[in-house]
Amino acid sequence: MILVRMGLLLRLGGGNVNYLILYMAVISVLIGMAVSAILVKIPLRPIQQLIDNMNRLAEGNFKVRIHFPGIFGKKPVMEELANSFNKMAEELENTEMLRSEFINNFSHEFKTPIVSIAGFAKLLKRGDLTEEQREEYLDIIEEESLRLSRMATNVLNLTRVENQAILTNITEFNLSEQLRGCVLLLERKWEKKGLSFQLEFGEHMVLANEELLREVWINLLYKFYQADESHSSEGSGVGLAIVKRVLMLHQGSISVRSEEGRTVFTAELPADGPG
Repeated sequence: MILVRMGLLLRLGGGNVNYLILYMAVISVLIGMAVSAILVKIPLRPIQQLIDNMNRLAEGNFKVRIHFPGIFGKKPVMEELANSFNKMAEELENTEMLRSEFINNFSHEFKTPIVSIAGFAKLLKRGDLTEEQREEYLDIIEEESLRLSRMATNVLNLTRVENQAILTNITEFNLSEQLRGCVLLLERKWEKKGLSFQLEFGEHMVLANEELLREVWINLLYKFYQADESHSSEGSGVGLAIVKRVLMLHQGSISVRSEEGRTVFTAELPADGPG
């Protein structure tokens, strides 16, 4: 092969030899560039897939997932990368679902008292009501107005506790006394429904944020108060979101159990206070 090539070069003139050498050099460069492009493109393909999916995620497509194909996808580092991305996308999808559910629930809760106030105000304008009816309608308007105020306060409180990463203002106080005070605060509401409480329990001291825990008991009690069909949505949504977040900040938890027409909320707090 070498002898044939050398013979070919001897038969060619000097200019042709230079042309052949240049031609072969160009072919070699082109082949090298093609091989390099192929070798570079193979490992960059998963990276491009990751970039594309991250862009989709940024656009709000939280259902996107990554699965690297072939041998490259079986490497531990690539498996870990895919798992981390998919977990992040799943968490964002769940957060979006919770956000949508929260907005829907709150919109319904907020609309109900407004419609009630407008309806009874319209009835009051008729002028053909008895004094007893007028007093009843005014009481309802007052109650629904206070309900709206409570909901607005809850939204502000939720925003505050959601942005709070560290629990502050921890003091020791009488938890039993706080519970009794919250029940008395809503006494008028209980009387209207003919409900009574059994508050026979010992005195318990706790290390916690007194103001935030007070919001927990008020929101839970207010849910029980609104347990009738006309206010079935009240207490869900914003109120329970505050309860969960406050107890989480205290390293506690809350659970609910319903059976045979009875609902039990169990709030747990660490005995020695949040660590």
